[in-house]
Amino acid sequence: MTITDFIKPGMKGVFYGRHSTDKQEMDSQESACEEFVKRHELNLVGSYLDSAISARKKGMYERPELKKLLDDAQKRKFDFVLVWSEDRLARKTREHREIRKKFLEYKIPVYVLHNNTRYDEGELLSQTIRDSFSQYQGDKIAGDTQRAMRTLIKEGQWTGGTAPYGYKYLTDSKKFQTIPDEIEHVDKIFSLYKQGNLGFRAIAGMMPKESRRGRDWKWNHIKEIITNPFYAGILTLNRRDPISHLTVIKEMTEWLQGSNTSIEPVLNFDEWKKTWFIYKNRRDYYDGEKSLKNAGLKFAQFYVTKNVLNGLLYCAECNKRLKCKDMTSENKDSGKVYGDIFYICKDCNYKVGSEKLLPIIEAIWKKIQRSVDVTRISEVVYARFQNEVNSIQHRTDIYDKEIQEFANNKVYYELWIEDYEKTKSEEKDIYEAFSLANSYNEKNLLAAKKMYVRYKHKLDFLKQDKETVIHDTEKLVNIIKGDHKRLPIHDVKQLLQFALAHLTIDQNGKIEYAIKSELL
Repeated sequence: MTITDFIKPGMKGVFYGRHSTDKQEMDSQESACEEFVKRHELNLVGSYLDSAISARKKGMYERPELKKLLDDAQKRKFDFVLVWSEDRLARKTREHREIRKKFLEYKIPVYVLHNNTRYDEGELLSQTIRDSFSQYQGDKIAGDTQRAMRTLIKEGQWTGGTAPYGYKYLTDSKKFQTIPDEIEHVDKIFSLYKQGNLGFRAIAGMMPKESRRGRDWKWNHIKEIITNPFYAGILTLNRRDPISHLTVIKEMTEWLQGSNTSIEPVLNFDEWKKTWFIYKNRRDYYDGEKSLKNAGLKFAQFYVTKNVLNGLLYCAECNKRLKCKDMTSENKDSGKVYGDIFYICKDCNYKVGSEKLLPIIEAIWKKIQRSVDVTRISEVVYARFQNEVNSIQHRTDIYDKEIQEFANNKVYYELWIEDYEKTKSEEKDIYEAFSLANSYNEKNLLAAKKMYVRYKHKLDFLKQDKETVIHDTEKLVNIIKGDHKRLPIHDVKQLLQFALAHLTIDQNGKIEYAIKSELL
């Protein structure tokens, strides 16, 4: 089949490009596309460009422009797609199959410019060879990089990237230098966590506002500090889970470690290991079977902070959330506190002090007590809980189907390998291609099984915790029937966030709020 059999002059097409590191590579891809479009008198109506994104590290649905391309293809917004090469779309055989299946379903051809072939055409044999080679190339590049990084780590050398919070890397001397103000925050974080009764969100809420390089602290910022032995002078590699890069690997024995003498540590390695032990014992069922006893669905924490309305109050004019700024100071001798906490709208140029909002909080609380049906709260919490269960069940089902698909592929690959193993020498290349494809399929099968076990554990314990969730909800509601001033602030804020549909204020101080209708 030639190009003129499926692409005609005047047809509308789009270009998809991706590059991992070199921007010039993307420019050359686009130039080839423009030349092709001009030569065949076609109309280029759009481009989808994933810049600085690795197809090995980011799945097909984690690349925003590829995801948008597939969505628009389903809506038939164009007639064909141009790519420079197959590996721009994917590096993994599984993703190649899924992308091909979608374009075939949408009846939109995909043309590969560098070898003048149609991506979504051909027999399974040739596709398997191309896809396996694409993944092999990606893995080889990654393997070379990984080996170089392992050598650097063993020698205690920095492998590049942004230095952890509290430090900067001096490229000339190849040494780390502390940032005093930030190191004070790091020291405070470790001191709070070592108490053993505070979590990441609680500590984030206790940090000074906008003190993390001009921004507020989030739970994941605290986690990255607590779980990183860099603060004890140790560089690491392979610390993160290869499947979910946000999850820290459970066992330290899986890490590659190297000591860097230029790092001025916040604590020694033995002290850091104590914080790691606290973290390991708190980890829930998502990270491993040994931690299942700690599982339990708790209320989502919404910052432990003395600023009750922080994150809840919005501007009535621009609809943006007001920024909370603590402008109080304490006299060291008398202990007297001066100033106030302000909620600020920078766009509309006004602020309101927290002292003026105290009567409003009182009024909102009383209205919640009068209006909210306690039994409805339990029903709403249960409905949200059930939605979470359904969501986890859906993910579990997806991985279960993938396991079946990869298991079936394994049967076919092994049959083909057995047949070609007995053939003549000139067909050995085909045998090797199928062997390579089978090894990648086996890797995908093991990854799918691992994720299935994780979600299955989470699902099982979510179901077991159903009664605990309802009990905790009703207990909280009973407490709130009393005086809110006697409650911990995070409990007060938790209910406000749960019950309020909206809370706004204008420049004149006029407050408007509403209780969520499903609670009335």
